[in-house]
Amino acid sequence: MFGYIVLVEASAHAVPFVRDRLDTLDPQFLGEKLAVLALGATVYTGLTLGTLKRAVQSFERLDL
Repeated sequence: MFGYIVLVEASAHAVPFVRDRLDTLDPQFLGEKLAVLALGATVYTGLTLGTLKRAVQSFERLDL
């Protein structure tokens, strides 16, 4: 978690796209912000479903 926080904070200062478009309150860049939000939601959903599938397989293997 610490590494993720460092990466995000560093990118907010060093990466021009993140600094100039995503890290602002300006609604002018709402399209880019929503695209990043949708990408994050898609990744989250995919990882959650993958973890669920793996947990089901693990549970079936143990089957107490």
